[in-house]
Amino acid sequence: KLGACQIPMSLARWSRIWSALVAGWLTDLILDIAKGGYHGLRIELKKLEGSKTEPSQKQRVKMLNDEGYYAVIVKGFDAAISTIEQYMKGEL
Repeated sequence: KLGACQIPMSLARWSRIWSALVAGWLTDLILDIAKGGYHGLRIELKKLEGSKTEPSQKQRVKMLNDEGYYAVIVKGFDAAISTIEQYMKGEL
């Protein structure tokens, strides 16, 4: 608050703050359907070229796997679709 009036936070600023808070914490795709003994599917999606997996993302994927989720880092849309299809068929 500034004096008697409150300065509203812009949506853009809130988006930047939120992104910083969840960076490395939330995966790109979350599918909360239990299959094959897993609690759900988590996918961290990377571009085919020019993208880097951050250490915090690798740690998060390991932690999710340890907690009973099927969590992976995949490169490209086709790999993500294939992983989803295999998961839903119970092949993973």
